[in-house]
Parts: sequence; structure tokens; C-alpha cells
Amino acid sequence: RRGALAGEPKTGGEALSTAGPAAGACRSAIVGRLGQTLLLNGDPDGCVSKVLEAGGGPHLFGFEAPVRPMWFRLLAVAELALGHVTAAEMWADRAAAACAAPDGPPGRRGFALLARAEIQLARQNPAAGPTACRAAAEFRAARMPLNEATARLTAGMALSASGCQAEGLAQLEQAKALSVTCGALALSELADHEHHRIAVQTSPPTTET
Repeated sequence: RRGALAGEPKTGGEALSTAGPAAGACRSAIVGRLGQTLLLNGDPDGCVSKVLEAGGGPHLFGFEAPVRPMWFRLLAVAELALGHVTAAEMWADRAAAACAAPDGPPGRRGFALLARAEIQLARQNPAAGPTACRAAAEFRAARMPLNEATARLTAGMALSASGCQAEGLAQLEQAKALSVTCGALALSELADHEHHRIAVQTSPPTTET
């Protein structure tokens, strides 16, 4: 996920400079993706700044309504990376509120649930595992395998942390399989790393004969 997307002839900044102020939602998406790239490259503060710029303020009206939960969740992740759990909860609340309308694209509720699960995990709340599993189910129903993999990774870590190691390992195995299918190498490696870490911790001690 790091670096430029394959086949892109221009950097995000170059694409933005040619889009012009009238590009509307397209411009917002470009600036928002710059924010996502900043987060992936270790700059969560820059991510928050760019996403808010793209969205035109904290309500993110600059983004089309169906995709706002995704961007609110990204803001929550960035705030968690900064250690701002209370701020992350505010963005998760807004993600949930953005899903209140009965109509809308499939999968959007998954982003709100995933944001909530990630915050619960940060607070060591045992509800994180079930919440992340619900997010994964939403993404699976919407046929969004990469997002499902992310949710199952969170579910695996959360379930294992709350003492449900077998269920957690199963979630991590699904996360790895999905990420491999999607070609998401970094996510696959992370799921594999977590699976190994938890498996080693839960393995019965060996006795020498």
C-alpha cells in the first residue's frame, strides 16, 4: 500500500494541481488520498490535516455522503496513532451517524464498526473482537475483501487479547488468506506476524525427556 499506485503517470500533488478548484468531489478524493498516504508513511498528524482539508471541515461535507464513513474511520485511525483516543471516538461517532440513513451503498456500516472496534481494542475493551467480526461480516456481504481482511486482522488481535486465542488465530488466518488474494503483501505479512506471535504465546511448554 505504500508508494505510488502502479501505472499512475503523476504524483498525487501533480494530479491535484491539474484538477483545478472546480473538480469538486474528485479533488476531495485526491487530497484525501494524500492524507491516507501520509498516514501509511508515518505522519498521522499530516493525515488528519489533509483529510479535513479535503472534506472542507470536520463534517466532511466535501466528500460524497456514501463514502464519508470511510474517511471518518481514517481520521479515527490517525488519531489513535497519535494517542488521541477521545478524538478518535468522536470520529467513530460521526462514522456511525453517517450510516444512520437506511439507504446507501453496502459496506459503509463496516467502516463505522471497524473504527469502533479499533478504539475498543486501544482501550482493551473485550467488545473489540465481536465488533470487528461484525465489521468483517459487513464487508464480506458487500464483497470488499481487502476491508474484510483489515477487520479480521483487528478481530484476531482483539479476540486473542481477551483470551479467545483459538478464535483469534482463526480470524488471523482468514485475514492472511484474504490479503494474499488481494495482493496486499504488507497486510498479509502483518497477519502472519500476529498469528505467529499469538501461536507461540499459546503453545504448551515442551518437556525434555
